[in-house]
Amino acid sequence: MSVARHVTQILHNEEVGPAEIVLLMYKLKQVLVKKAKVRAFISLVQTIEDRSDPRSKYHDKTVDQILKSFEVNKATYYRKSKRYKQFGLDGIIPKKPGPKSSRLPSQILSRIFELRKRELSSRTIASAISLESQRYISESTTQYQLRKVGKGKLRRNRKKKVYYKRFERGKPNELWQIDNVGPFYKPGKLFAYNVIDDHSRYNLAAVISDNQTTASWVDTLEKLVHKYGVPEAILHDNGSQFVSNPSRNHTKKFEAFLKKYNIRGIKSRLRHPQTTGKVERVQQSMQYEARDLVFTQTIGELQEAVDNWRGFYNKVRVHSSTNMTPHERYYGQEAGYASKLSAWQHYEHSLIKFEWS
Repeated sequence: MSVARHVTQILHNEEVGPAEIVLLMYKLKQVLVKKAKVRAFISLVQTIEDRSDPRSKYHDKTVDQILKSFEVNKATYYRKSKRYKQFGLDGIIPKKPGPKSSRLPSQILSRIFELRKRELSSRTIASAISLESQRYISESTTQYQLRKVGKGKLRRNRKKKVYYKRFERGKPNELWQIDNVGPFYKPGKLFAYNVIDDHSRYNLAAVISDNQTTASWVDTLEKLVHKYGVPEAILHDNGSQFVSNPSRNHTKKFEAFLKKYNIRGIKSRLRHPQTTGKVERVQQSMQYEARDLVFTQTIGELQEAVDNWRGFYNKVRVHSSTNMTPHERYYGQEAGYASKLSAWQHYEHSLIKFEWS
């Protein structure tokens, strides 16, 4: 949008968003700086041309001396004066280097804005479009394009970022982090079980259940052990499905499962969810990118949406800490293009299929 149009909106007291006001001030500042530079150069040219006049302040000065007093490089002056004689003002107006418009094709820009309407993050949008177009689009580029149109921030209740001491196991299946979130009501009283591999952040399971009992958790973990192998240790919080209060010993069924496979059970510190921060963060992503974006009427429908999100999370989206997809870090090789494209298409299809009306 042009500066003139922004100014017209304000003069007519039309509603202008905060993002547009920031953009307006930035553009006005650019215009004023360019105008000052053009005026200074024209004044310099006029001074050099008038030095033959005895009344001129610089009558007895050479061109080099005048340039030095104006603090202008000699080469710069001769280059600009040549362009000024050839093209007039257009030849000396400062221009930003690079392309005159966005490097991104209009189809990609339209796709970015379309996906943003579904409340997807910049990282998710960048990963999806890079896959679809087979052309790398960075998260920063995506965020820049969204900020330009006032869509740089999502309506999410994010807490202020706090930095903690980090840890990471050295290989897959060395440590699993487990936790469940809930209750939430979509439909009825439901819970979501999440299990991730600490090393790769691979989401081993995202299960929707109508309870959070020890038996349900043990059944979920048994299936994962048969599918992915036995982990060396499992890190969990102090929920009643894992720990008996107030003794803080493992519950009988959970303890029996750990002994059966010789797995070390590690309890997190009391009232310190940061210990299981990786799985907590995955649960937040699942909430923002799947659970809160769909309208489902049965557990099966919600499980379908979560499964499709999980495939996209594991295979397509690059993790910010590892700079790899969880699938690539867990298995040691990237998922095939067809598999990644299918994961994204299934995820997008579920967002459309169960879209809020």
